[in-house]
Amino acid sequence: MIRLNWENNSQQGNADATDKANAVCYCEELGTFEIFESITERSMLTADITLPAYHAGKEIQLWIFLNNAKETLACNSAYLGNLTLI
Repeated sequence: MIRLNWENNSQQGNADATDKANAVCYCEELGTFEIFESITERSMLTADITLPAYHAGKEIQLWIFLNNAKETLACNSAYLGNLTLI
């Protein structure tokens, strides 16, 4: 499981408390992407994602982005780095 945390900046620019958080995980060794769409709203400030068990011990690259509820706007993807799952 990966726990993501962020600050609620829904008062800035086009950000809204109901924006949906999304995550993308890439495992080069396996050549797989895992995409987690609409995992929670921006206002929740945290989200947990669980990758399949076959990722145990593998290094993954992680990105997160938020899009509005109508899915007409999205922010730039933030690269959060690589991590090894245990």
